[in-house]
Amino acid sequence: MSAGERTKQLITDTFTAMLKEMPLESIRIKDLCSRCGIDRHTFYYHFKDKYDLVVWIHMEMLSSVGQHIGKQFSRDVAVRVVDEMSTNSWFYERCFEYSGQNSLLSVILETSAESYEILLQQHLGLTLTPQMQIEIRYHVYGLTMTIAHWLKNNMSIPSEELVRIIMSNTPVWLREAIIENS
Repeated sequence: MSAGERTKQLITDTFTAMLKEMPLESIRIKDLCSRCGIDRHTFYYHFKDKYDLVVWIHMEMLSSVGQHIGKQFSRDVAVRVVDEMSTNSWFYERCFEYSGQNSLLSVILETSAESYEILLQQHLGLTLTPQMQIEIRYHVYGLTMTIAHWLKNNMSIPSEELVRIIMSNTPVWLREAIIENS
């Protein structure tokens, strides 16, 4: 592991420890750097801000399935993503408390919508209409908030069942594209 990777890991480990102690909004870069024993320039060399760090941690947590996200979406990938999120449910619960600009929730919503749009454009072979784009966002917002609610409520049903429910409530034209891509 290079020095830069070790520094990034130190920042990540320290940040996650702080997140267990306090809300995301209360974590200040100055305090994080102090705990890490680094200066602010070092932090900003690696991350734009704490929200960029949160997204990076999220992507690292999903790295085992991340290579498939946006390239191939299927029911199996969805179950793997939900399983990974449930493994780190405390992290998502804390990060989803903040819903402002650059929040993890907004990044997940936007990247998921973009992935669905790409998938659907490939499936249909045409440019999406504004109505289709709205329907995709409606679906993505619903499924994302459902997963957030599921995580917050101690994952009351298995991830496979959650994904089955989400898929059964997916618009037919979108479900067909997902199934064909599986």
